[in-house]
Amino acid sequence: MLEKLHDHPDFEVKAEKVIPLEDLNVSQLKDKAKKAGIEGFTDLKKPELIAALKALEGGGVPDANTNTP
Repeated sequence: MLEKLHDHPDFEVKAEKVIPLEDLNVSQLKDKAKKAGIEGFTDLKKPELIAALKALEGGGVPDANTNTP
């Protein structure tokens, strides 16, 4: 369907590239965490930043491996 719209002169289709969090460097992850309002992001390491951002996207908690109810 999108291919047909690309060829149609009346439509402008913008393809948005999604970059996986794992492909970002720590500085980029910290920037995303800051914009997302994650507290204490400056002290987090890359895996922790990724977990916090994914939890925010999914609406969960950063440490989903705990056994808390």
